[in-house]
Parts: sequence; structure tokens; C-alpha cells
Amino acid sequence: MAAAIIIPTPRPIRLALILFVLLPFAVSAQSEGLKVSVGIGVLRPSDKHANFYNGSPQNENDMMRIIHSEQYGHEIWNNLTEQGLITDAVSSYSQLSVAEYGNMHYRLSVLLSVGLRYDWPSGWGWLSRIDFSKLNAVGAFNLSATNGTGVLSNASQYVRCGISGEERRINIDLGVSKSLSPKSPSGFAVNAGLNINNSKVEHNDMEIAGKSYDIRDIWNGQAPYYGSTAYEYINQGGLGLGGFAGLEYRWQLTTTMAVTLGATAHYSNIALSGYEGYALHSQFTLKIEIGDFSFLDLEE
Repeated sequence: MAAAIIIPTPRPIRLALILFVLLPFAVSAQSEGLKVSVGIGVLRPSDKHANFYNGSPQNENDMMRIIHSEQYGHEIWNNLTEQGLITDAVSSYSQLSVAEYGNMHYRLSVLLSVGLRYDWPSGWGWLSRIDFSKLNAVGAFNLSATNGTGVLSNASQYVRCGISGEERRINIDLGVSKSLSPKSPSGFAVNAGLNINNSKVEHNDMEIAGKSYDIRDIWNGQAPYYGSTAYEYINQGGLGLGGFAGLEYRWQLTTTMAVTLGATAHYSNIALSGYEGYALHSQFTLKIEIGDFSFLDLEE
């Protein structure tokens, strides 16, 4: 019989593993009182709002306002010509058009979370938390021409171009929670409540012939011309409302420290003009909770 291979483990690591396994069983129940938490996670936003960034004519940020502008149009046309992306049949930037606008989607986003919660011996409690995330919407569009011919001879009718958006989003959740096993050191809990969110549009850029152009409307709805002055940018996002529900599992490490893994679904309205409406957004978060500040004598 072959001898077992034993890989030596440094003593500090062994002690840490033993403590991690045994500490939850040394705690008689999930801790009560006030706690603070910090965490990190991932957010999967609904794509329902992503087409706010696709540059179509009905949007606040219309890409054709830039492509057909006196200030940027000739540069765009010249770059396309020099790189061989359009033929001589396209004689000016005024003949450029968009044949198909992008169907945008959000990438997974990292979120940071901070929060407060108060637990009673019954397992009921209240919670408040704030999640911060930076969202990126990506897509592509087909650039064409109005001259009745393809923009690329013997190759393709279109030039494929990228478009993107960047958005800062804050979620504020206020609600109640219920531990499903308050007398156990670890266990599941459910929570639900009100969601308040705020979106701030940071960027909306199209990329043509290797150069990026900001298509946010800082021109008061007009096409920029030589010598025109941009207006001060006003955030195109705003406040939205909704609700949330979540499920989490809490490992009570000591009477004052716990680790929580949770999943939360938000059904919320995102205030992006033309794309308002309720949609489902999901996130997963890993948090550390610290504290047992039972300064309120509310025990049963």
C-alpha cells in the first residue's frame, strides 16, 4: 500500500484554520445590538436602461449631432478616408450616416458597500446600507453613407464602430431583516425594504477610426460649429425609487464579528431620460460585520 504524502503546514496557518472552524461553535447565538459592516461584491444591472448610451436620434446624446457637425465632422471624414475605411464616393462628412445603432449592455460591475444593522433577540432587526458602483455600458454601431453606394469598395457596406457609456450609481437600502435561526451561531436571514438610487452619467463616447468623441449634449441640442462654446454639463441621471429583497448566510465568528455572504435583488426605476422604468437588478456581496453595541436596553 502506498504511503500517504503529508504536506507540512506552518503552525500559524494551522492555528488560524482551527480557530476559523471552532470559533462559530463557541458562540451561543448570533450577536444582538448595533453592528457596522463593510463589503465588496458584484452588480449585474438590467440592460433595460443601457440603450440610453447608444447615440440614437431620440436620445439626449445624439451621435449624429457630432458626426454632422462643422467642428468634428471633417476630422471624422478625413480619418476614415486616410485609413481606407471609406471610398472616394463618400465626398464629405454630410454623407455619413448610421445604418444600425448599437444594442447596448452593461458589464458586471464591482460594488463597495457600507451599512448599519440592529438585531433583537427575536431575530428581527432593521438595516440600512449604501452601495457604490461604477457601471460601464458597451456596444457597437454600423457607420454607412447616404450616397447609395457602400462605404468600402469590394469589402463591406459598413464601418463597425464602438460606443460606450460610464455611469456612477449609488443604491441606498432601508429595510427590515429576520434571522431564520437566531439561537444558532450561524444561519440564514432574509431582508426586504425600500431602495433609493441615484445615477450620474460620467461619459458617453463613440469611437470612429481609432479616435474617441464625447457625444454628451453639452451643446444645448445643437451641432457644434467652429468657435462654438460648450455649455456646462448637467448630470443626465437622477433619483429613482424601488424595492429590494435579499437572502444571506451569516457566519458568526465571535460575539462581535461575523462574515456574511448575501444575494440581493432590486426592482427599481433608474432615472435615465427616455429609458425610465422598473427593472430587476441583482448583486452578490461579501461583508464583514463588526460590533455589539447594545446601548439600547431592548432585550426581551
